[in-house]
Amino acid sequence: MRQTPIALLMMLMMAVCLPMMASAQTGARETQAFIPESGFYWNPSQPGSGYAIEIQDRQLFMTVYTYTESNNVNNRDPLWFSSLGNVTSSGTGDNVSYTFSDDLLFSEDGQCLGCGFVTPDTSNTLRPVEIIFTSVSTADMLIDGETVPLQRFWYSASIQDAIFALFGQWVAVTDCTADVDNNCYGDNLLQPFEGDLLQIDTEGNSNGERTAEGIRPGTDIEVAASYNADQQLYVIVVAERNVEFLAYYFFNEDFGTDQIQATAERFIPGNLLNGIGFPSYLRRISDRTFVETGTPQVASGQTLKSGQARNNQIITPRTLVAQPDFKSSQRSMADPEHLALLNQMVTDLARQLASEDRVR
Repeated sequence: MRQTPIALLMMLMMAVCLPMMASAQTGARETQAFIPESGFYWNPSQPGSGYAIEIQDRQLFMTVYTYTESNNVNNRDPLWFSSLGNVTSSGTGDNVSYTFSDDLLFSEDGQCLGCGFVTPDTSNTLRPVEIIFTSVSTADMLIDGETVPLQRFWYSASIQDAIFALFGQWVAVTDCTADVDNNCYGDNLLQPFEGDLLQIDTEGNSNGERTAEGIRPGTDIEVAASYNADQQLYVIVVAERNVEFLAYYFFNEDFGTDQIQATAERFIPGNLLNGIGFPSYLRRISDRTFVETGTPQVASGQTLKSGQARNNQIITPRTLVAQPDFKSSQRSMADPEHLALLNQMVTDLARQLASEDRVR
């Protein structure tokens, strides 16, 4: 645990500086470039249809799940549509956009489940479909003269919940190449990128507002996160050892299933964020179940079979073992007093950012 004088300094800074947040104004922050996410998409207002979208090296394959039109709801047959083509990008820097455009193909009379292969009868419907990705997990689909908004379909209760969706271990890479005033992480010429590892594993509370808590694994550096529902804005704060703390912030639309396109910014505890941020990419490397229980993402005790890996090396059989004390061992160095202060700080920062006129 850290020394008491640091905790007292944090309380003093917050008492003096945080009340100024309500009246202070800062400049707008620019939206960062993003990477479209593969997965199941849907339109909540058209819940009877679904779209499976897979993107591999700028090639997109999509299958569409829908049914025939009929006045008799008991006489509607499933239809199989697909489309394959390239994803093109336009713009530079923070203004990159990704677009897919090709025709829908219709397939029928193919292989039944568990049967031998039968070549399906596939024809071009001559119905062009265009998908414009608007964020990590949202897109607009243009078809038959209409625009259909799409979003990732999250069926897990953990992913649907704004706080539990953060649980897991995250690797973060921040791009400091544009740093000319040492506002990032040091010498941008010798170290243009900075890495981080965060673990978020506990639900917290700040004056009735839900938060999330965690730690940098293997250290006593605490982490706290908050979600502003009005602006759908997340803030993660890392209580680093030096005078400055570190904040990651992003909108819900920048948050995919296992990836986040965020802005990273250093700040002095109690002060406003100054708007000098840098693009940061976060990737989840372990899930909620793992950080809460220590159970691997393959069931404990299950033996991974030997076989051929993608690099043509032989996979050696091994048995995975759960670590029931994993969470407590990681959190043992965290200071509850510091976490309480950090929870208050992160909710205040979320309010500050939500009140700013930031460009999404």
